[in-house]
Amino acid sequence: AHSRALSAAFAALAVLHPAVGNGTNYDFHENCFLLPFLTWAFYFAEKKQYVPFGLFCLLTLCVKEDAAVYVAFLALYLLVGQKRYVAGGVTAALAVIYFCVSLRLLTVYGTGVMSNRYDNYIVNGGGLLEAVKNVLTDPAYVFTQLFADKNGPALQKVTYAFQMLAPLAFLPLCCKKPARLILLGPLVLVNLMTVYAYQFQIGYQYSFGSAAFLIYLAVMNAADAQKRSVRKGAVTA
Repeated sequence: AHSRALSAAFAALAVLHPAVGNGTNYDFHENCFLLPFLTWAFYFAEKKQYVPFGLFCLLTLCVKEDAAVYVAFLALYLLVGQKRYVAGGVTAALAVIYFCVSLRLLTVYGTGVMSNRYDNYIVNGGGLLEAVKNVLTDPAYVFTQLFADKNGPALQKVTYAFQMLAPLAFLPLCCKKPARLILLGPLVLVNLMTVYAYQFQIGYQYSFGSAAFLIYLAVMNAADAQKRSVRKGAVTA
């Protein structure tokens, strides 16, 4: 009964989270599919049912080209956090291949990747590869960008992070296992590192993927806590 009550509580949190309600009310966007597809991928990963897991990873990738980021972070968690090298390696390869093919198609048949959303890491007219290089070689600069928009230092990103974490009673941060912090990656990379203002505003559709990871983290961290603490955390949320 306790387990069923907690399951119902976290299901309600997934539906009532501000990122879900606000993002859906804005308009109908393909990013809306990230939440259910990723949630099912997490479920089948936990159950070690790899055929449906692979199916929902593929469905996640079909949402859009940058959905590969979410699958890649899940793969990294399987590799580092759960030591599931085959599942994690295959998933990571799938994400990388899909992303590279998507970029090639966008370059040949479209207008290219929207690297301007990460202009704060690009200088001298470089592209996405330069942004990656600068992120890896200057982590201190990356840290400063987590608290700044294109006009300079601002509280908007701090407010956004609070809006994403507070409704979950900050359970995603209560990791007993450090490897789980990998699952905070989408929030950092997609929503906080960018200078594209819509990606760190709760009212738009760019929070669905990160919300899925945060809810997954909240559930896992709650499962590690004592029964009384879990009940308090769920009620607080």
